[in-house]
Amino acid sequence: MKGIILAILAGILFACYQFAVKLSASHIQELFGAVILQGVAVLVGILLFMVVRDSETAIVYTKEGMRFAIIAGIFVSLAEIAVFYTFSQAISPSVGITLIVGVNILVGLGLDYFWFKSDLSGYQLTGILLILIGVILISWKKQ
Repeated sequence: MKGIILAILAGILFACYQFAVKLSASHIQELFGAVILQGVAVLVGILLFMVVRDSETAIVYTKEGMRFAIIAGIFVSLAEIAVFYTFSQAISPSVGITLIVGVNILVGLGLDYFWFKSDLSGYQLTGILLILIGVILISWKKQ
C-alpha cells in the first residue's frame, strides 16, 4: 500500500511540475528554464540527502545502481528540456500533460513487458487500449 501512495504522490508532483513548466515556458528561454529547474532539483536533492545522511541511514549503492541512476538523470534532463519546448508552443496543459503522461505510460508498460518480461493480463491490455484511446481523444483537434 505504501508504494501505491508514493506513486500517487509522485503523479501529483509530476503533474504540478509540468503545469509549473507551462506557466514559465512563455517567460523564459527553454534551455535556460531547464537549467534553472535542474539546478533547483540538485539543491533539493542535496538537502534531502544531507537529512537522510544525518539520520544514520546507510547509503547503499552498486556500480550498476550508479550507472542506471546516471542514465536516468540523462533521460530526465532531456525530458525536462522537451517539456519546456513543448509548453513554449501553443499547447494547453490538458493536452500536453495528457500526451506526455499517456506516452509515458505506454512506453513504461512496453519497457516493463520487454525488459522485465512481465505478463500483461486482459485487464491491463484493456487499460492500455483505453489510455491510448483517451490520449487520442484529448489531443484530437476540432477542425
